[in-house]
Amino acid sequence: MFFYILPFLTHCVVLINTDDKGLSYKKRVFQLSYGKTELMVKVRCFLEDDERSIPKLEIQNIDVQDSKLKLWFHNPQDQLSVDIQCNFGQLEDEIQLSECRAFVQTKPELKSFEYSINHKFKLSTNTKYSFSSRNIFVKVDESGKDMLKFSLDDLIIEFKDHKRSCDLLAESPIMFLEYDWPKVVHPCKVDHSKDFFDPSPHLNILVTYIL
Repeated sequence: MFFYILPFLTHCVVLINTDDKGLSYKKRVFQLSYGKTELMVKVRCFLEDDERSIPKLEIQNIDVQDSKLKLWFHNPQDQLSVDIQCNFGQLEDEIQLSECRAFVQTKPELKSFEYSINHKFKLSTNTKYSFSSRNIFVKVDESGKDMLKFSLDDLIIEFKDHKRSCDLLAESPIMFLEYDWPKVVHPCKVDHSKDFFDPSPHLNILVTYIL
């Protein structure tokens, strides 16, 4: 299996949508391309850190630089930000993110914090992924006291020329990623012996364990 990194191009637009109550909200759209692979990310997502008293920070940017995927959450009014960086690579027909680190800046004059996220995340480049109404808690220390909460109101990851769709319908809108369990998060992992997605209970928690 060959591991390689390809250069990215990123473009972003902001869509103003309305919900069923007529209230407006922003959804950011990012166009990413690397080599011959292209994908579009539509997202409305917030991040919180209750332990550090960080309120909801809205995602502002997704970018790739120096073989790192970067997610930037920011609240300009309170001068709060969280910068998440992951190693990015492509394994044949999969995208892999690993060794993610979250850099939390509470105030310019205060101490910053750094967390490790001990998971690998894999996405098939042949699949369109759809998430909605999810609260994902990522435990970032052994005690389980510190957690980053990702509120996914809406997320679509669409690879160009995809052949499959993955609509993640969990029984519960709340999911936890434990700190000390090495695991791969691989939504709708395909069972290659069958012509459909594996409907196992792992689908509900988005986790496939490393053997």
